[in-house]
Amino acid sequence: MRPVLRSAIGLATAVSLVGCGALGQTPATATDDPTLRAVIATAESSVAKVLATRCDAGPIPGSAFVVGPGLLLTAAHVVTGSRQVAVAFPGGTMALAEVAGLDPSADTALLRTTAELPAALPLLTDPATVGAPMALIGHPLGGDGVSAAQGVITSIGDQVVVNGFDMNRLLTFDVEVAPGNSGGPALDRTGAVAGMIVARMGGKPWRDRSAQVTVAIPASVLAEHLAGWPDPVTVSPCSGEADAAGQAPLIGEESIDDEPVLSVWLLAAGLNAGQYPSSWQLLTPAARLGAGSFETWQRDAAATRWRSLQIHSVQRDGERAAVSIRAEAVRGEACAVLAQEYQLRRVDGIWLIDQLSQRPDGTC
Repeated sequence: MRPVLRSAIGLATAVSLVGCGALGQTPATATDDPTLRAVIATAESSVAKVLATRCDAGPIPGSAFVVGPGLLLTAAHVVTGSRQVAVAFPGGTMALAEVAGLDPSADTALLRTTAELPAALPLLTDPATVGAPMALIGHPLGGDGVSAAQGVITSIGDQVVVNGFDMNRLLTFDVEVAPGNSGGPALDRTGAVAGMIVARMGGKPWRDRSAQVTVAIPASVLAEHLAGWPDPVTVSPCSGEADAAGQAPLIGEESIDDEPVLSVWLLAAGLNAGQYPSSWQLLTPAARLGAGSFETWQRDAAATRWRSLQIHSVQRDGERAAVSIRAEAVRGEACAVLAQEYQLRRVDGIWLIDQLSQRPDGTC
């Protein structure tokens, strides 16, 4: 029988394993490889946090890694059905990305952006081997930045069902990573990507040292997709969107590498694009209730285009955060500078806007 994986790492839900059977099994041993530590230090700057908004549900978090100029790979379940996809790198670089390729049957997606990206991570060209030490890098849900873990490959042939699709030739690592790491890379000691993290499942006591193990799409499958995607990507607009062609607001060069900032910026980008239903999902339930109704909030939001956001400070207090911004807002022909204070709450690991106060602070 094949193990059945009931959900993927990008979603904050429980995962269970049913059945037995795997290929290439071997007992695993703990690893703390100094070479892998050096690989992590070099590669983590090329691993992005992903936040994707949807029409009628909360945003989906995940990870992605650079594979070429303006190109990143991520898990399909992170961006399927998305309206806005934002990527944020350690150091403060934020950019919008479009889904240029999507194959849910292999849980693989290609993102394209016009932003200048960090160095690409090469894909492993040789077959991965059982027992090889690996470094897994990603952005865990509810975490405060990029994280990494070390493990070894315990199987190169596990077969599981991920989000309804039967997948084989998967790599299994005897280390558990948190939700939000989907789309992150698993790298060997040379710094090459051996696989892309997609899910976790229960470990097998005769081979795995962790109760939960991580599975990944192997580099050979990723390379096949980079060479050509099976179908073009079509994006359906949400009901209630406006036909707008606004650009994402510019972020100051000193922008702060902090997840609450990403949520605020993604909200402004969605509003500029007229994507009000998916932007509405970036508000807490209390903020939506305070707005009175979606229609009232939409009418007010549609009157403003955000030209730039200058991040002044971010303050954290547990599950709450405050982001101070100097924003340039265009209404009709007039441009005003606003001093804004966003209050955010972390809900199910994702920072959502809870309150906004603002005052005039000059003209553009």
